[in-house]
Amino acid sequence: AGRLWDAFLDGTRDVRIVFLRRHNYLKMLVSRTENGAQDTLAHPRSAEDVEKLRRERVELPTTTLVAALDDCAKKFAQMDDLRRRAEARGSATRVVVYEDLVADRGRFDDLRAFLVEGLDVNRSRCDANPRKEVVQIHDRPTSTYVSNWDDVRATVAASPYAYLLDRPEEQG
Repeated sequence: AGRLWDAFLDGTRDVRIVFLRRHNYLKMLVSRTENGAQDTLAHPRSAEDVEKLRRERVELPTTTLVAALDDCAKKFAQMDDLRRRAEARGSATRVVVYEDLVADRGRFDDLRAFLVEGLDVNRSRCDANPRKEVVQIHDRPTSTYVSNWDDVRATVAASPYAYLLDRPEEQG
């Protein structure tokens, strides 16, 4: 992947790259599991669909849970490496944390400013576009969405990812 990335960057000029990451790997796994279920919309189109998803509970396989969390950490480390490579080639980059966007919608405006900076665009036209509403589906503690939470909690507590249980959004 690194060589392909480098080749892409070598063939571009004035590229601005946004890297989206998550801090809460557990909720990310809940979303992935739910999105993998049949008849589930990753991006609901109505308030009713959002509420339906919020009522859903998934089962996270505890025998592979730590490996799945390791995989999340590894992929974000790879993403960090790709970002460093892009910056080394002169591309402007920005890391955006999903949980920060949810907490402060004004960060979208900062992100938009970053993306159009230096471009020959009518900035007022960009600002005039209505911002699409962003809805966080899993807006309560992860335990709300996991049917086997006691087992998941015990597995995570005994792993290097125990800190995920202490994140502010996990405190109901």
